[in-house]
Amino acid sequence: AILARLRVAFLAAREEKRPLAVLFLDLDHFKRVNDTYGHRAGDQCLRAVIAPIATELRQGDALGRYGGEEFLVVLPGATVANAEGVAERIRRRVEEMPMLISGMRVGLTLSIGVAMLDPDVMTPDDLIERADAALYLSKSGGRNLVSTHRGPLSPVGEAVREASPHE
Repeated sequence: AILARLRVAFLAAREEKRPLAVLFLDLDHFKRVNDTYGHRAGDQCLRAVIAPIATELRQGDALGRYGGEEFLVVLPGATVANAEGVAERIRRRVEEMPMLISGMRVGLTLSIGVAMLDPDVMTPDDLIERADAALYLSKSGGRNLVSTHRGPLSPVGEAVREASPHE
């Protein structure tokens, strides 16, 4: 469903010459949660992060699970500054979210990649690929970061790093 929403938003943004942003979110160290507390607890964590993400979305934005512990957020009309702000607020909300499993507090964090529609993006999959490249930069930069894709992908699929500082 999220891919269908992205396709619709992509075509509308192209036609109307409006901005479009995609956020690629990934729960950090999710395998550790599953291995330590079990898959039922992992599922509980996946459900728990929906509320803090959804809190930051506007009417017309879309959120969907992409696979495993990955989510896509589609932000029609969002500028790069808007998208980065939303991503950073989501990152912070999840980091500060109280999560109890078997009476123990479990800290969850997200790494997020941001990508914007530009003339070099030919398909919705290209936009996802750019957001994924930015996500990889957040992961390789230490996790619990927001990174924004800037410019075209290199031949190996890397993006220029623009990570958000946080305390």
